[in-house]
Amino acid sequence: MVIAQGAPGIRTENALLFAYIYVDIRDRDIGGYVADAKKAVAAQVKFPPGYYVTWSGQFEYMERAIETMKIVIPVTLLSIFLLPYLNFKRLTETLIISQEKSAEKGTKMNQVQISIGSLN
Repeated sequence: MVIAQGAPGIRTENALLFAYIYVDIRDRDIGGYVADAKKAVAAQVKFPPGYYVTWSGQFEYMERAIETMKIVIPVTLLSIFLLPYLNFKRLTETLIISQEKSAEKGTKMNQVQISIGSLN
């Protein structure tokens, strides 16, 4: 961990004085870092009345995406099941199609190679 001093600055947001602390995270996921940082701040920092902390940046975008996926994924799975059911009007054919698609998806996933690297 390296602590570097930057130019001091005071900004306002919502008509309140606001100070930003920028954190550059390497070798960790953002969600895990913010969870650990929230615990450390809650345990070690006592804010005077009227002061508060917010967590923003890529973490905020990640949380919004997770909340969106909680809606999108179930709706997508429901529509994948519902469309064949509306076509065949029987549950057995719909289940057979759903199982075949799941089996095909599983074999294709085994053939995918994923590489994750760092820009540094």
